[in-house]
Amino acid sequence: MKRSPSQLLNRRRGAIAVLSTALFVVMLAMVAFAVDIGYMAMVRAQLQVAADSAALAAAGSSNQSWSGMVQVAQAFAQYHKVAARSVVLNASDVQNGTWDVSTKTFTPATSGQLGTAVKVTVRADSSSGGAPPLFFGRIFGASSVAEQASAVAVVNPRDICFVVDLSSSMHIDTTPGNQTTTHDSLIQAVYDDLFGAGHVTYSPSENTTSFNTTNVTTAMNSLKTNFKYVVPTPNTSDTASVQYWTDVLNNMASTDWWGNVTSYQFSYKSYVTFLMSYGRDQPLVDGTTRYSIMSTKNPSYRAHTETVGTGAVAHTFTNWPTPEMPTHALRRAVIAGLEIIQDRNSTVSDSSQMDQVSIVGFDRVGDVVTIKTLTTNYADVMQAAATLQACGGTTSGNSACTDSEGGLIGAVNELNSSRGRASANKIVIFLTDGNANLYESSNNTINNYMNQHTGGWDNDYASNAALMQAAMLRGNNWYLYAIGIGSDADQAFMNRMANKGGPAINGAAYTATTSSATCEATLTSIFQGIITNPKLRLVQ
Repeated sequence: MKRSPSQLLNRRRGAIAVLSTALFVVMLAMVAFAVDIGYMAMVRAQLQVAADSAALAAAGSSNQSWSGMVQVAQAFAQYHKVAARSVVLNASDVQNGTWDVSTKTFTPATSGQLGTAVKVTVRADSSSGGAPPLFFGRIFGASSVAEQASAVAVVNPRDICFVVDLSSSMHIDTTPGNQTTTHDSLIQAVYDDLFGAGHVTYSPSENTTSFNTTNVTTAMNSLKTNFKYVVPTPNTSDTASVQYWTDVLNNMASTDWWGNVTSYQFSYKSYVTFLMSYGRDQPLVDGTTRYSIMSTKNPSYRAHTETVGTGAVAHTFTNWPTPEMPTHALRRAVIAGLEIIQDRNSTVSDSSQMDQVSIVGFDRVGDVVTIKTLTTNYADVMQAAATLQACGGTTSGNSACTDSEGGLIGAVNELNSSRGRASANKIVIFLTDGNANLYESSNNTINNYMNQHTGGWDNDYASNAALMQAAMLRGNNWYLYAIGIGSDADQAFMNRMANKGGPAINGAAYTATTSSATCEATLTSIFQGIITNPKLRLVQ
C-alpha cells in the first residue's frame, strides 16, 4: 500500500527521536567518562605528590632508626590530601633498600639492614580509608576505583675529604711565649704528658738554668740532676741518648762570636718551645734522621692512650702524640666525625653505597700529602688521624708554611681520582687556622680569575689562591665547609672562604674555639650537622 507523505514524515520523526535518545545516552556516557577520567588523573597526581614528599622526608631522616624514618614518612604523607581526604600511609608501604643507578631498579634491604634508598607507596583504596568515589561511574556499576602512586628517594653517598692544616702554627696555642695566660692550661696539659702529671708546673716566667760547661756529658749529668722529670732521661752510657741530647743542647747553647759553645742553657719552658718548633718533620741536625721526642718520626716518641667518643662508637688509641694545640683538638674532632660517619653507614649492606672518606694534609708547597685515600675502612682512617702532627717552623728561619691552595688542590685530585664516584656528592671539610701564606697557581691565573669573578677577595695572592679554589669547588656543585680552628685563626679570611665555597652560616664560616674540650665539642657538632643531613634526589 502506498504511504502518504505525512506517514513517511511521521516515521522519520520517530526514527530521529530514537536515534537522538541513543546518541544522548552515548554522549552522556562520554561526558561521565571524561569527568571521572579527569578526576582520577587528579587523584593520581595528588597521590604522586604525597609519595614524593614522604619518600624525600624519610630519606632525609636517615640518621634516625628505621621506625623513626617510617614515622617521618607517615607524618609528611598526612600533610597532603587526596580526594579531599588526608592521606593515610601504611607502615608496610614504606620500604628500605638500595637503588641501582645502572639498571634503575629498587631492591628492598634484608631485615636489619639500612639501605640508601626509600620507596614509598601511597594508596587510595580500602587499606587507607577507601577508594575515591566516581561521579558518574556508578551509573554503569563502578562506584569507585582504587589508585596508588610510588616514589623512590635516594640518599646520595658522599665522597668526603678532610683537608687538615698541619703547618707550624697548628701548635701555636701550646708554644710557650706565643700565647696569653688564658692558654696556660693548654701548655700544662703538654707538661703533664711529657713530664708526668703533677710533676712540673708550667710558668711563663720560668728561669733558664745555665750549665757552665762545654762538655756534653757533664751537661747531661747536670740536666739529669736539675731536671729529674725531663724526657728522655739523659743516659751518658747510651749512644742514642748522647746523640739526642747533644743535638738538643747544641740547639739551646750559648755560643761565642765564632759559634763555639760557651755554656748550655735549659729550662722546661725552653725545651717545650724547642720541641714545638721542630714539630713532626724537622730533624734535630740537618741531614740526619734524628727527630725530637715529640715527633711521630722518632721511634720512641711520647705516645699515650686516648679515647675518643662514648658508648658503642668509642675508640681507644694507644699511639696518641703529645697534645699540642690546636692540632690535638683537630685529631679528636676528625675522629669524632669519622665515628659519626661509621655509625651512619654501619648497617648499609651495599659497600658501593657507603660514604667514602679521605684525609689530605698540607703545610709547605710540595708537602701536600694524601694521608688516606678514599675508603670505607673508617677505623683505618681514624688510626691515621690519631697521629696527625704539625710541622716544624725552623727551616731556613722561614715561618711561611701554610699552602692552603695546595691542600684544596690535593682534595680535588683525590675526589676526582679513580677512587671517586661520579654519582656521589663531593664534600670538602677544610680545617685550618686560616693564615694562608703560600700558594701554587701563577699570579696571572689568580688575577684573571679575580677579574672574571669580582667581589669577596682578599689582599694577598696566597689567600686569593685559596679563595679561587673554593669558588671553583662551588661552581662544580661541590660542598666546601670552611672551619677556622685555634686562637690564631684568621676568621675574616675563613668567612670569605665560606662565602666563596659555601655553605655558610649567615655568611660566616664555622668556628671552633681554643679550649681543647670546647673545640672538640664544637667541631663534633659541626660534623654531626654535615654528615646527618645528606643530599637527596628522587629517582622514580
